[in-house]
Amino acid sequence: MIKQGLKNYVKNLKYFFTPLGALALGVVFGLSIGLPIVLKSLSDLLDMVVQISQNTQIRFQDLIAGIIDKVDSLDWDNPIKALSILLDRTWLTDTISGCVESISIDMAQLESYINGCIDDIVVALRIFIFFVILGFVGGYFITKWLIRREIAKRALWKYFLVSFVDSLLSATLVSFCLWILALWRPSIFISTLVSMMLFGSIQLFEAYIVHAWKKVDIKKVINVKNIAKLYLVDILIFAIAVVLVGIVIAITNTLVGLFVGIALIEIAFIIIGLNAEAYVKNVAGIVEEKTNVSI
Repeated sequence: MIKQGLKNYVKNLKYFFTPLGALALGVVFGLSIGLPIVLKSLSDLLDMVVQISQNTQIRFQDLIAGIIDKVDSLDWDNPIKALSILLDRTWLTDTISGCVESISIDMAQLESYINGCIDDIVVALRIFIFFVILGFVGGYFITKWLIRREIAKRALWKYFLVSFVDSLLSATLVSFCLWILALWRPSIFISTLVSMMLFGSIQLFEAYIVHAWKKVDIKKVINVKNIAKLYLVDILIFAIAVVLVGIVIAITNTLVGLFVGIALIEIAFIIIGLNAEAYVKNVAGIVEEKTNVSI
């Protein structure tokens, strides 16, 4: 199981550009819709500044350049923090006000126009984030479909069957853990360990229903050894993905590392989610092949 899981991860890195392509497409759609909104709003604000100040020498390019300088001055080595600042309404207000304040003008007259501009920018940022998330999620499911087709293909009716069984068993497991925790708080450590074991059993049981029902003895699939192997290979795959991301960050920078890391981590999680199915399907295939040979 361990060798098979690691091999599946390395082999399916060939789909590296699938999640990145979907994410890039989301970025392009987000920018194509959000950017014109921002530019139009800033242009309208500048027209109002020119009208109030009667200074026809003020250029739209200078306003945009000032805002870009402020954005560029953020710490993009820490992209999460930089994005949180960029999405902060107070920072946006201070930035645009600061770019306009260089002009000798009564800012009180522009307050409502600046607020309107900020509202438009916030809407544009939300649209951009929506399409980025859509690209991220879409890329994940497309990549998962491609990988599943290779290592753990199953019929549509089996998908719905497993989804039902998974929901039922997962809800039962969560309810059981909460019940134990309510009875005895220190049981959180015990319930966590039990949950991990049961979760591994659930993954193998679901895989057994789909790929090995009445083909393989259930004890050959669901046992302590296989559960331990399943967790070990999952940990190894995740560790390899994290190391690869760390190497990319060390060679380039944090922003590029996180962008590339999206594909590496996505593929790792997909393989982790399919490891049990891939293993059980392989076992069932071997048993079926031996049966056919003996016949």
